[in-house]
Amino acid sequence: VKVDMYMNLEGEQKDPVIFSTSFDSKVMTRPDTDSENWTPKMMAVEPTDKQANSKTRRQEMMREAGRGIESAKSYVVDVRVHVPGESESETVLTLAWSESNVESKGRLLGFWRVEMPRSNADYEVCIGSQIMVSPETLLSYDEKMDQKPKMDFNVDIRYGKNCGKGEKIDMNGKLRQSPRLKELVGATSIIKDCVEDMKRGNKILRTCQKAVVLSMLLDEVDISMEVPSDALIALYSQGLFSLSEIDNLDVSLDVSNPKNAGKKK
Repeated sequence: VKVDMYMNLEGEQKDPVIFSTSFDSKVMTRPDTDSENWTPKMMAVEPTDKQANSKTRRQEMMREAGRGIESAKSYVVDVRVHVPGESESETVLTLAWSESNVESKGRLLGFWRVEMPRSNADYEVCIGSQIMVSPETLLSYDEKMDQKPKMDFNVDIRYGKNCGKGEKIDMNGKLRQSPRLKELVGATSIIKDCVEDMKRGNKILRTCQKAVVLSMLLDEVDISMEVPSDALIALYSQGLFSLSEIDNLDVSLDVSNPKNAGKKK
């Protein structure tokens, strides 16, 4: 699907502002979706074609979004904005993501490029991120009782005149269920009712389905970041300090090397 818009603005500007957007989706197939193609960490991918409305870029990013995810379906949105005149600029933004009804995995990729020919200014940002929840789909609460739910994610950002050769921000995160939350969940009426149902041989009734969802709640987050400048470290630190002012949040900060790690519960 592709949509083009032309806007004639008032004033001395004679050429129209051009806005175009494309949307596409693709059901991924093997060998792209084979599990061995899933990597523990997602890296930002620099497109081979950076021109506006590039079908090659859209296909590349959809393929990367669904790589290693069983029964994945990938989507992509591609936007172009061209502003003519004295401050002529060309902006390209492409986002691709995936989802699956079989595996609790997903990816998000992004590419942003701004060109200003008259001032010889170019800037790019490439983003790669992924998330994985475990354990995978559970059919009954008794399968979950001995499992420790968790969510792992990472974000890789490259930016500069050329994102393949620019600066880098790397973020890694883990979400876990604390022993305190596990105890609180186990004491709820939903869990107790489910346990009674299981004793009677009923593992898949609605109560136990709710128990599975409830038992997957996560409340502990560990985030580590590698950033290239003191300014970004200061910004990140200030954000965590702001979070520490929120009730029921326990936030700690460690800055070193130049890695900073934040933890909140």
